[in-house]
Amino acid sequence: MIVRIAGKIYHLRHILGDGGGGIVFAHPRDRKLAIKIFNDPFALVARLLALLELTPPDPLFVGSHPTIAWPLEPVFDPQTRQVIGYVMLRVHEAVCLADVVNPANRIDAIGSNPAWLIRAAKSFAMRLYAFHLLKIVRGDVQLRNELISRHGSTTAIDVDSVQFTSLTGELFKCEVGIRDFLAPEILSNKTRERSPATDSWSCGVVVHMLVRGGEHPYNSANLIPDLSSRIIQGIWPDSGRFPKYPPPGQAPRFDTLPSPLQCLFRQTFDAGHGDPTARPSITEWAQTLARMDGGELWA
Repeated sequence: MIVRIAGKIYHLRHILGDGGGGIVFAHPRDRKLAIKIFNDPFALVARLLALLELTPPDPLFVGSHPTIAWPLEPVFDPQTRQVIGYVMLRVHEAVCLADVVNPANRIDAIGSNPAWLIRAAKSFAMRLYAFHLLKIVRGDVQLRNELISRHGSTTAIDVDSVQFTSLTGELFKCEVGIRDFLAPEILSNKTRERSPATDSWSCGVVVHMLVRGGEHPYNSANLIPDLSSRIIQGIWPDSGRFPKYPPPGQAPRFDTLPSPLQCLFRQTFDAGHGDPTARPSITEWAQTLARMDGGELWA
């Protein structure tokens, strides 16, 4: 594929991934960069150009590790001059977070102990915190939108779907997401705007899956009704109020989790189910997990 970037022509050959509304290529001249080409550029050009005008979340690196694959500059079709994608930071030596939440998929180098899991959870929460500082809502929070290194440092990818207000005051909504990670108010009304509280819910789901062997918080040994229905109805097995819906037998018991995590999960999935304002903020998630990881936020 031939593209134009900053007036120069490049040939894209090496595909790194396919998903999130487009195909990601290695930058042919700079191994620190990647290039995302949209599947449907006409639907996303206005959003991308508005996003490029915003101040990027800070920091974009912790040491040499990219934290957020933020759009850096547009990519053009060399013939039509149409914007068809963007340049972003590339992450090396990392795997998808979805590939490590299940303990059976982990190897020693990718993490196999509670301390590594807490560090990974803290790193993930800090990425959301960086967005919220700029009043950007991540929106599409899910395991496949995060990469993780062997040291437990995460990188947010596919960030072009975030919800934000442009410099001219136009609201660009996040209109995508995986059902398992969406807050109950979004599952019930998909046209509703995302919010910091919906990000907090999704953060709780991801952290729960990390520390409880890949189990979704609403998983149960009783599979009827389906997961989405249980989320909407608030059937949280660990609340103790639904004896017909016990937690899966293979998951670590809730009462064996560190008490700060138990509190955050109760705030999110019990008190916060019908009342988004009762959920912990992303700041609370990040600070609590940082204290559990030795007190350092950005490490």
